[in-house]
Amino acid sequence: MPDGMTHGAGAATFSVGRRGYGPQLPGNFTLPVPYAYRSPFRHPDGSYDWKAELDYGWALIDRQTTGALAAVIIEPIVSTGGIITLPPGYMKAMKEHCVKRGMLLIIDEAQTGMGRTGDMFAFEHDGVVPDILTLSKTLGAGLPLGATICTEEIERVCHERGFFYYTTHLNDPLVCAVGAKVCEIVKRDNYPEQARRKGEVLKEGLLNVSTCAYDSDCSCKKSTRVSATFEAED
Repeated sequence: MPDGMTHGAGAATFSVGRRGYGPQLPGNFTLPVPYAYRSPFRHPDGSYDWKAELDYGWALIDRQTTGALAAVIIEPIVSTGGIITLPPGYMKAMKEHCVKRGMLLIIDEAQTGMGRTGDMFAFEHDGVVPDILTLSKTLGAGLPLGATICTEEIERVCHERGFFYYTTHLNDPLVCAVGAKVCEIVKRDNYPEQARRKGEVLKEGLLNVSTCAYDSDCSCKKSTRVSATFEAED
């Protein structure tokens, strides 16, 4: 991605940003988002078969490449694409596909990191360790701070090959101090546990609202329009 910046990422992934202006950057491929509500991939009992969908997506990619694939970039919760939570086991299966093809797994936790999902990082839900982890928004508490975390082996190879990257505010002491304080507070106040507890309360409330909206005899007399905002899979 050019410079690794927002517009570079957009050129590689956003259909809206390039609509009417040609294809995405060469060498980029897209796997189907595991969206249970609208996916045509089903088990005989009608339940969502995300594994078959993922395998199908990889089969399509394998037929379009020379086999020299570099990495998968993935969010644990698809953000701009609809706030879609990956099915349990999905990230682990993705890691297995990457290992099989000699690829790196890059997990983008700009919006999910630092305790927001019940664990310090959302990739922990599946017990998967990425090769590269990216952090930004939640790390800087509103200031322009980002971090790229990788394995020692990746760092060594980048150093040996003279990899160079620079931005205007690289290693800015002010935002670095804020980032260090964010890490301190998140750990001190146990934000992951707070998020887990509050998430359960919110989930229960939303499910109650959804049930109420579908129940014509409910004393709450909620508008049926409420149900249109929920796309739940039993």
